[in-house]
Amino acid sequence: MSDEKKPKELGRGKRATSIRNRLQFSISVLTGVTALTLALIMCIMNITNTLSNLEDEMMVMAEITGDRVSKELLATVRVVEELGLLESLSDESVSAEEKQEIINQRVDAYGMIRGKMINADGICEYDGADYSDREYFQRSMQGETVIADPVFAKTDGVLSVIISAPVWQGGISGSEVVGVVFLLPSQNILNDIADSIKVSENGGCYMLSSSGVTIAHTDESIAEAQENTIELAQTDSSLRSIASLESKMIQGETGYGIYTYGGSTKILAYAPIPDTDGWSVALNAPIMDFMGPTIVSGLVAVAVAAVAIAIGIYTARKIGRTIGIPIEQCSSRLVLLAQGDLHSPVPEIHTQDETRVLAEATGSLVQSMRTLIQDADHLLGEMSRGNFAITADKENYYVGDFHGLMESMRKLNHRLNDTLKNIIETVEQVTLGANQMAETAQGLAEGATDQAGAIEELQATITNVTNIVEESAKSLGESYKLAKQYEQQAVTSGSEMKDLTQAMERINETSRQISDIIEEIEDIASQTNLLSLNAAIEAARAGEAGRGFAVVADQIRKLADDSAQSAIHTRQLIETSLQEIEKGNQITERTYQSLMKVVDGMEVLAQESQKAMENSNTQAEAMEQIEQGIDQISSVVQNNSATAQETSATSEELSAQATSMNDMVAAFKLR
Repeated sequence: MSDEKKPKELGRGKRATSIRNRLQFSISVLTGVTALTLALIMCIMNITNTLSNLEDEMMVMAEITGDRVSKELLATVRVVEELGLLESLSDESVSAEEKQEIINQRVDAYGMIRGKMINADGICEYDGADYSDREYFQRSMQGETVIADPVFAKTDGVLSVIISAPVWQGGISGSEVVGVVFLLPSQNILNDIADSIKVSENGGCYMLSSSGVTIAHTDESIAEAQENTIELAQTDSSLRSIASLESKMIQGETGYGIYTYGGSTKILAYAPIPDTDGWSVALNAPIMDFMGPTIVSGLVAVAVAAVAIAIGIYTARKIGRTIGIPIEQCSSRLVLLAQGDLHSPVPEIHTQDETRVLAEATGSLVQSMRTLIQDADHLLGEMSRGNFAITADKENYYVGDFHGLMESMRKLNHRLNDTLKNIIETVEQVTLGANQMAETAQGLAEGATDQAGAIEELQATITNVTNIVEESAKSLGESYKLAKQYEQQAVTSGSEMKDLTQAMERINETSRQISDIIEEIEDIASQTNLLSLNAAIEAARAGEAGRGFAVVADQIRKLADDSAQSAIHTRQLIETSLQEIEKGNQITERTYQSLMKVVDGMEVLAQESQKAMENSNTQAEAMEQIEQGIDQISSVVQNNSATAQETSATSEELSAQATSMNDMVAAFKLR
């Protein structure tokens, strides 16, 4: 027997050691994988957040830079357009020197380099230079204000931005273009803006024209070279990634991208420059300028992961020893117990975790087996006194010499139990039936009484509901009458609104007739002005004798001018009135349509009110029928209540007889 026991103990010991090793290995691997995964996720999230924030910030900076360039150029545009509206620049009696002096005053006042006026033939009358081949001259002669791409100036050969505008005849915008005036702001205006934008330590800013030519750059030499990266990329493959982004720039897009050039990965944010001829601005910087904190956080995450792995391995070894050794001891004791050993000591575990619970459970099991054997005499004594309800809960532990004892007690218990079982089952069925009948009859009587009370309350509630439905029907009738009245008022308002529309149309026609009269007044003023001019000429011919007549002619001419100005002002007022009248007609028409919709809505409301009133009347009739049905149900429930009380009395008598029979068999306690 001892020879067979030893191999089993060795086998159990190996399994306990294996559990400890597997537990240590599993915890170590889990800790390492978790720590490395968290470190990797942290690094990825830091890089992703850095790139996302960088994209948002650089795109915002690109848009702000574009707005800044636009605003600085628009200041010069307004000055040039004001010059084009000066009557003196279109007046042929004003000399070229005087015109140039007017322009120079603006140049000095706004801190610009220079400015000139070009006649319709493309010649600057002040210095004789020919600008007819310049695109900005040709476009401005068509009435357009132009912010030209930077070109090399003919005067000094410096790359400059030229802003030109048409010179209008008589200073009236929209009249005949008689020349072009242009100004040159600071020649470094674009480069200065580009140089002032600091994205990062190695970042920069540059601007492109609509054709992709670099017109401004942090490095001024690149702007002066007029480089076009899109064209250079056709022969230089290293420029293709940035050329792809610049192709989107010149199409007026706002965006963000990453490219590689010269072995360095860079980021590029770009945006169009508003109010220019397709210009765009770009901000670029090496991506490593922004990755310093991200790299540091990644190294910190790796270091934390390494520390976590070391702690995890140490903790795994400690847990393995703490759990594995107690399990091994308890499993050995359970093997002895399974072999029938009730005397060997139980291992003592002093930890404060589940292993202590396991050791205590093992000791309790051994003690239970010992108690089971000692309790066998007690079980037989109880059966001898008529108690057959005792069972062996631990039957599988009756091994060895105790097996015969278990079989003897089982046979004795089963034979006596079967003898009394039929008697007890019959008594129990009678008792159960009597109790159930008594309880059912009593519950039926109580339920019938409760139903009668509930039906009375329901009957009162239905009466109240019937009254409410009748009141609702009356209220809906009143609502239908009011809806019809409001409908009639809305129809009347629609008719009055239509009359208002017709009156507005008559006012509009009268204003047009007044406008025609104003045109006749303007013609009369023009003829009067011509007559006064002729009279002044004749008075001049008459010499001294015609001086008085000349004074009268001059006054007539002034009166004609005043009349013409008044007529023009009156025309403008009438045109404004016509516009306002037209708006009033539109508003009146919309108001009329809205009133018509209100009329239709009131008609629908009246119809729905009538339907609701009819439904309420129908509901009132139905509630009266329900009330009659409730009266019939109340009578039936009262009859059921009386019957249930009689049944309850009969059931109580049967239950008393069943109780007497139970007392007779109570002396036996069966399984």
